[in-house]
Amino acid sequence: MKKLFISILAAAACIAACAEGPALWTTLSAEKKITKQWSAAAEVEYRTLPEFDGTDRVSFGISTDYQLLPFLKVDAGYTLMDCHEQDRWTSKKNFIPAYWYVRHRTFVSATGKIKFGALSISLRERWQYTYRPEKSVPKFEADGTTPKADEIVKGKGISVLRSRLQVEYNFKPLRLSPFAAVEMYHSGSGLDKTRYTLGAQYKISKKHSLEAYYRYQDHSDEDEVDGNIIGLGYKFKF
Repeated sequence: MKKLFISILAAAACIAACAEGPALWTTLSAEKKITKQWSAAAEVEYRTLPEFDGTDRVSFGISTDYQLLPFLKVDAGYTLMDCHEQDRWTSKKNFIPAYWYVRHRTFVSATGKIKFGALSISLRERWQYTYRPEKSVPKFEADGTTPKADEIVKGKGISVLRSRLQVEYNFKPLRLSPFAAVEMYHSGSGLDKTRYTLGAQYKISKKHSLEAYYRYQDHSDEDEVDGNIIGLGYKFKF
């Protein structure tokens, strides 16, 4: 069982490593069952830049979900993100060194799932709103050393509708659940990004589980890398 999960993880790592510029996304989460239908969760996430070249983002999120019907679940949550902006040059050839900035994100979603024995198909529709507060950052002349008046990065809010279709198969004797998913991001301007994911979840015990996946993004928004991603996650239920 463990060997099979490790093989899937190695395959995902190989695919991403062979592709150009993979990044690593890791999560650590905990979930608490409050009632039979209602639960709450907290998650810490760390993301690297492509080719593991430094930190891209660190975040902490809390959420809650409720099983309305056997086939329908709703959830909501909030995430606080600390994002890293790389060195950049302005259109006027001024230099702005790398800096960190905070983003606030809220979301609500509904997930419908149908099962055919060990096979399940789910569709999740999620609305999320992300806000970046205004920030003042250092700015320099083209020589990179002569200071100028700070650059004001204006506050910005973005609403996105995320539609995810996922297929999962539960190999119960092996405690292994491979899955495949496609997720589309829509904003007021249309389709912004599509994610394609292949991975597997391995249930170590009743309370502990692992997840590994390979993900490809064919377009990126402001706070996420483009291209190839290796994902690793650990969840604890209590």
